[in-house]
Amino acid sequence: MSSDELLAGLEQKWDKAVNHEFIKACIDGSVKPEQFNRWLVQDYYYVRGFTPFAGSLLASAPDSHLEPIVGGIAALTDELAWFKDTAQKRGCDVTIIGMQPACVAYCQFLQQLHGEPYAIKAVAFWAIEACYHQAWSSVLQNATSAELKEYSHRWGNPAFGEYVAVLRGHADEALAFTPELLPQARQVVERVADLEVDFWGMAYSEQ
Repeated sequence: MSSDELLAGLEQKWDKAVNHEFIKACIDGSVKPEQFNRWLVQDYYYVRGFTPFAGSLLASAPDSHLEPIVGGIAALTDELAWFKDTAQKRGCDVTIIGMQPACVAYCQFLQQLHGEPYAIKAVAFWAIEACYHQAWSSVLQNATSAELKEYSHRWGNPAFGEYVAVLRGHADEALAFTPELLPQARQVVERVADLEVDFWGMAYSEQ
């Protein structure tokens, strides 16, 4: 079974994640500044939680998988700086705004993955980045706002898509050696989809 096949039966959940109301609003320009700002700040906190998870993935990865993962981790430093800078330009201070419950839940999920076998972490890493790329590539291709097109280019560009394809290969290779982990891997993909839906939904939360 490949990582793509893990999505079989999860199509509706995956579609809700990659075509969420928030993503649709970014495409048609109806997203409100405060809604986008809410997502922006929470994603800054999320990336802070994602970085240690990426480190745990690196620590258990085979040598042949190291280079792309190292590159991905290096890019997170720039990403955190981009979130802080963009938030500041939009009038938000990430240092005084706390994490919302959905962000806390996602970061806790990532933390729980630290001790899992490499194959499970590789599947989670791929699923997270694949969901992001698919969602933001839709914005990049279809958004009416030049500003949102610019923002979405970070995760929707073809080079990021190539990176996601490499991660998919890592997950497929790891699963091929540990087929007994397939049921757990499928649960992880499902959990990622559910958490992404909740995360996008924070844009509409007044908390």
